[in-house]
Order: sequence, then structure tokens, then C-alpha cells
Amino acid sequence: MAQALSEEEFQRMQAQLLELRTNNYQLSDELRKNGVELTSLRQKVAYLDKEFSKAQKPCRNAMGKKPGSSQLSVRARGIPQGAWPPPSWPPCRWQRWS
Repeated sequence: MAQALSEEEFQRMQAQLLELRTNNYQLSDELRKNGVELTSLRQKVAYLDKEFSKAQKPCRNAMGKKPGSSQLSVRARGIPQGAWPPPSWPPCRWQRWS
């Protein structure tokens, strides 16, 4: 039942096996590098999210503690909706004063 491989078939299969192993090593190395890069990018995103939250805090505090409280006071003063806050408000540390 078992057939013997000819020398040519054996060499062809050996070459194919070598090619598949080489390809596997390359893909494993690429996967490892991508994993390292992904971990690094996740850490960077977490850091930037934290910095963004820190940067937003003064802006939120400048508008008041309660959401919408500035809109109530603006309406009470008779200022048209959309006129307040001005485009350059609230001043945040990453914005330049215009």
C-alpha cells in the first residue's frame, strides 16, 4: 500500500518543506514585531488619553462645574444662542490667544 517516493519527488518535497519553514519563521518574526509595536501604540494611546483629559480639565472648569450652567446664564442675560462662548473660549493651555 505504501509507495516509495522517487528521488525527484523527495527533493521537491524537501524544497517545499524548507520554503514553508522559512515562510513560517518570517511570519512568526513579523507577528512578534507587530505585537511589540501594538503594545507600544496602546501605551502611547493610554498616555495621550490621560494627557488629553488633563488638558480638558481647565477648559471644563472654566465653563463651570455643572454642564449647561454657562448656557443658562447666557440665556438669562439675553445673549443670542450661539454667540457664547466665543470661538476662542475657554482658553486652554494648548490654544494660542487670538
